[in-house]
Amino acid sequence: EQYSQNLKLFIHLFLDSEREQVIKHYIKKFKKIIKKNKLSKEIKLTYEQTNQVHGATLGLCALVEAYPYTTPPPKWLPEILSILEVKCASYGGIIGRTVKNTLAQFKKTRQDTWHIDSKFFTEEQLEDLEGVLYKSYYI
Repeated sequence: EQYSQNLKLFIHLFLDSEREQVIKHYIKKFKKIIKKNKLSKEIKLTYEQTNQVHGATLGLCALVEAYPYTTPPPKWLPEILSILEVKCASYGGIIGRTVKNTLAQFKKTRQDTWHIDSKFFTEEQLEDLEGVLYKSYYI
């Protein structure tokens, strides 16, 4: 988890022109790890595979958390949120909790600007996040 905190700070050390390339590199790397260790009913992940997926999930979460108030959101942000919700939230245990905490924080920080931010998401991405981003009427 410390790596996640460091990554949030690390990406801001780059010049704007370099930062996008660095972020794209990390997104590609994290997506590859998650795809390689896909959750399946037939195959249970080993401890090492679970740690790899958790690390990749923390990395994606760090990228989301690195831009909490940027409006409009970075162009890569909607894709990451969809990956977290569709591919990572279904993992049990610490991976699922990590995703849920990040998405809850995202919802909280974007509440006031969601009318602007939502325009940068595709319809499919909005559907992926529907349960997370819309208020629950249950008290």
